[in-house]
Amino acid sequence: MRRSKLMLYEDILCSLYNNSKSIDVIAYCVNMDCVALIARLEFLLKNKLIEEKISKKNTLYSLTKRGLAIYKTIKITKQLKKLQTNIQEINKAQDSIRFFTTHELKKHDQKIKDRK
Repeated sequence: MRRSKLMLYEDILCSLYNNSKSIDVIAYCVNMDCVALIARLEFLLKNKLIEEKISKKNTLYSLTKRGLAIYKTIKITKQLKKLQTNIQEINKAQDSIRFFTTHELKKHDQKIKDRK
């Protein structure tokens, strides 16, 4: 399945979390062609989410403070979404437990009535 642009940007920001990387390393981390990656990096540079550090040997990219803040926001949002899903599953389980408990109580009451 093809990833959306947003997912690609997320993956790039995630790969740059905590350390600077070259284009080749980023491309390997996000499983993307270097040519396509350059366009994504240009967008992130333009929006000041990453910065470019040019040395004699190569060019390294790293997160800016703004990029780090957005990365952390995305990470928290994903965790909250997962938590919301877990809470919904717990609520469904509680509802089914209540149903079966109520159902079993009715059966038990009926057996007692039948004995009398």
